[in-house]
Amino acid sequence: QALEVDARAALSSAEGEANAISAEVSALAKILERDTMEGGQVIDRLQVEHGFEKALGAALADDLRSPQVQEDGPSGWISLEELPIEQDLPAGVTPLTHHVSVPEVLNRRISQIGLVDADDGPKLQRLLKPGQRLVSTDGDLWRWDGFRAWSEDAPTATSLRLEQLNRLEELKQLNERANVQLEAAKAAHETLTKRLFDDTQSDRAARDRMKDADSNLSEAQRAQNRAEAELSLAVNLLETSSMTLSRHKKDLEVTETQMVDAKKVLDELANLEDAKAAVEEAKIVSKCIAQQCCRKELFTMRCGEKVMSVPSGCRKLQKG
Repeated sequence: QALEVDARAALSSAEGEANAISAEVSALAKILERDTMEGGQVIDRLQVEHGFEKALGAALADDLRSPQVQEDGPSGWISLEELPIEQDLPAGVTPLTHHVSVPEVLNRRISQIGLVDADDGPKLQRLLKPGQRLVSTDGDLWRWDGFRAWSEDAPTATSLRLEQLNRLEELKQLNERANVQLEAAKAAHETLTKRLFDDTQSDRAARDRMKDADSNLSEAQRAQNRAEAELSLAVNLLETSSMTLSRHKKDLEVTETQMVDAKKVLDELANLEDAKAAVEEAKIVSKCIAQQCCRKELFTMRCGEKVMSVPSGCRKLQKG
């Protein structure tokens, strides 16, 4: 997000710079266009290096504002062949043509103009041939016929226009670079905006996943707690079961011991069937004895030896 803020600030700065340069280009172009419409000046057809506008303006002044014309046309520049006799500038003087490009119609004039330091102008002026002149970068002028003009005394509209033309060209180049930087800033901002959007979406998705993970973790923790509780219960139950099993084992051992003892006792007892037969036999013998006793008592009663009720036990035996 900080990168996007920086990119937005850079975009705003680039837009401001591009708009400012574009506005200056438009304003300066309108000013120059008004002067150009006055009609085809040769000044609009030449090129001068930055920093040498005042020198060229001092050398040709308002003559540059005249158009190129035909021999039978209005006032202006007409084309002439080269001078038959070549005139060299004084030794050590740099031709102005090294820093200026002009149409052919100005060749005669421009070839006789030299560029010097302001301090050297006065002494070199005496060496000039007819038609030659010297200028400095500040706009000072020394002419072959003895005329001189200091830059502060004779500023020309031509120098100003030359500076404006150069400034316009410079602004156009700056405008191109500013537009390139603006497009780059737009692209960077769009890229970072898209990245920020993607990062925001990713962050939101990550937060959602984190929320789901937290929910799952909470559920897992609850399940773990339940499992631990159940495990604890199972451990307790296992311990209880182990104790119960141990107790049952002891009871089983006691029971087995008792069974062994009972078996021993059982083995020592007589045969059960024989015992049953003996009991039945005893019952029969007892019954017979009882019957005999009842008969004896009945016989005695009949004989009158004793009057008494018949015992209830005898009645039962009689019924039997």
